[in-house]
Amino acid sequence: SFNILPIIVEHIGYSACSLSNPQGIALNAFCLTSYISQTMPQEDCLRLLCGTDVCGIRLSRSFSRGLSEPPREDSSTCHLRDVILDMILNNIGLHTESSLNLSLMMLGLNGSKQNCLNVILDLINSSHFILSQKTSSSASKCFEIVFRVCELTSLSPPVQSQRELFLEKIRKIGFWEAQIFRFLGTSGPLSPSILHEVSLSYHSEHDSESLAPRRGNNVLHSISWLLKGAAIELRALAELNRPSQFISLVDTLLSPPVPLLQNALLDLPLGQSRCGSVGQIIHNDIPSKDIVDASSVPLPGPVDVCSNFHVIDIEKMQGHFGDEYSLAKERATKWAHAWNKFVSRVCAFSHISEAWSDFTMAMLIFSRLVSRTNEHNGIINMLGKSRVVTEILCTTLLRLTHSGHLKALGPYAHISCGNNSFYEGDMIEAECGFPLSNSVLTLTEY
Repeated sequence: SFNILPIIVEHIGYSACSLSNPQGIALNAFCLTSYISQTMPQEDCLRLLCGTDVCGIRLSRSFSRGLSEPPREDSSTCHLRDVILDMILNNIGLHTESSLNLSLMMLGLNGSKQNCLNVILDLINSSHFILSQKTSSSASKCFEIVFRVCELTSLSPPVQSQRELFLEKIRKIGFWEAQIFRFLGTSGPLSPSILHEVSLSYHSEHDSESLAPRRGNNVLHSISWLLKGAAIELRALAELNRPSQFISLVDTLLSPPVPLLQNALLDLPLGQSRCGSVGQIIHNDIPSKDIVDASSVPLPGPVDVCSNFHVIDIEKMQGHFGDEYSLAKERATKWAHAWNKFVSRVCAFSHISEAWSDFTMAMLIFSRLVSRTNEHNGIINMLGKSRVVTEILCTTLLRLTHSGHLKALGPYAHISCGNNSFYEGDMIEAECGFPLSNSVLTLTEY
């Protein structure tokens, strides 16, 4: 009977302490729910999963409990938290007549007080959750979900009202300022920012046998989603005519002595060292073009971030060499592993470069709107200081300029000195250079 489905959904938040795998029942309930959501139209899916609870309050509560469950350290199976986050991301853009799809219902845009958005805010309030090797991937998904909610459009009035309530909630708790300072701020000269430490970790691995860890890529993606969400927030505050809140957010990144926005630009990892294990592996023992082309697949991840990147399906590549061991097969496999890690790294570099540029351009463009519509002088005084904008412009040019041409920056060439010089001599990937070049055009208008 279809009446059993709402009961099954409620078990997604069930933890059976007496079982060897306490999340086993919850995972099975989730798998059935996921199958239904993938094989039926959203309207029919919601009717079956919610039953008589047409608003989906119980569904929201059940998924939020499941998301709250920490993953088992000794489990080799998939984690309930990760598959729930994946489901939200896979369904969040689906259109329905009411504009309330399964993901938005899980996130609480149906009015449920117990929802996945509140759990997500609690999770990313923990630095350990964001930076841990085991949970950094989940943290990146959480930040992406916050961004996706911020960019939602064409919603029905009830759903739009719930979205605005969420945005107001995170404004009141200072979400944007606190998270930006967490990633980009420092507590002293001996305590570098998280972004600086992550960027430095890539540099330190250039001359070692290890390749960049996934943790570093995940943290870069988290920062990227945060900055892109903050760019949308700047636009919203400008359109809502809230100059004081606009100034507060901008001031977080532009306050002296060295603006966080400028420091972040200096810390951005834009490419690879000209020497080191990564470059040596991917430029040597390259398999034939036919094998590489036949084994290439799109990089898994958000389409708007990963669509231009391709990795190697290693099993497919190995199949071209047959079942027998051969030195050529071993070399090709080693190359494929290195290439996949290299592509994932460049994708993360490209994403944060684009996000930094998006925020910078939004800040400058919407500051004009705030300045024109208000007599509030704060934003005018802040962005009217030509030296602040000029230094950010010169820092951008510095990151894009070969070291032999630094004299062209005149007195601003000193920006390359200090703790941020570790990138010197690295090659800049085109995927990083393009968005920074676009931001230069906006900066020159000031």
